Amino acid sequence: MTNLKDIKFGENAYCGPAVISALTGKTTDECAAAISTVTGRNTITGVHIHELIQTLKRLRFETILVKISLNSTIYSTLLDLHNKDGLYVLELKTHFVTIEVQAGKIYLIDNHTKSAINAGASARLSQIVVHVYQVVPKAVPVLIKTLYIIKKDGKRVEFIVRDVYEDSSDDYQKNIGFLTGRTESETMEMIDKIKKMTFYWEKL
Repeated sequence: MTNLKDIKFGENAYCGPAVISALTGKTTDECAAAISTVTGRNTITGVHIHELIQTLKRLRFETILVKISLNSTIYSTLLDLHNKDGLYVLELKTHFVTIEVQAGKIYLIDNHTKSAINAGASARLSQIVVHVYQVVPKAVPVLIKTLYIIKKDGKRVEFIVRDVYEDSSDDYQKNIGFLTGRTESETMEMIDKIKKMTFYWEKL
């Protein structure tokens, strides 16, 4: 049983969002929106490989470039990967497909097949592969602690929440507010009162 998901089509039917849909189970519209956060473009049609990789990173996938021979076809690429289990994104000259290698079997999916098929039955086997990336889902983030931070700059004080995770690349920080006293001493007096009524504060 393949881990590739059936592509859930919304309004967007292009191959970039479809590749991400096959990996995540999200709709192509949700995937296009995720790509938009990387590209800044509201409408997603063609996607560059670096944009796709950055989007996958935001969706908690690591990507690893796989070395292939120049002018490799999909067929020769499948032969090279047939004993290397995992999920892969193949960049063709004007298209993206996703494959999974699993115990000697290879499944392929794109916005035309819509569901994973036996890769050997694909009509694209003679097409040239530009790049191959192995795609590795990251583990669910493990929260270690939450810090409540006061950052002071003269009369202005910012309040920050920082979530610290086991994997530091998952750390998240957000400014949740600020206050400004009429004088620096008034600001510090307000901070002292706040610290007495809250949990734990770490000063930057």
